[in-house]
Amino acid sequence: MVLNGGSLGVDNGGGRAVPNTFNLREASSTVDLTGGNLTTSGVFSNSGALVVQGGGKLDLTGLTGSSFPGNVLVSNATVQVQAR
Repeated sequence: MVLNGGSLGVDNGGGRAVPNTFNLREASSTVDLTGGNLTTSGVFSNSGALVVQGGGKLDLTGLTGSSFPGNVLVSNATVQVQAR
């Protein structure tokens, strides 16, 4: 999944699992967790910043092999990191 400064939102109040690789290309991409939680098991790459907001939980699993030197800004959310 390529995020070019856009947003990825979670809706319908449920937890979602996304196995995709995340390529953060632009200065800042947002994950909006207002509608629920999100679990990712893919690699994060490139140097764009990641903004996590909205009150839910972003569970980052499978980060082995990630090359993500970008910043992470967490606003009213929880981020859990699990390298495998």
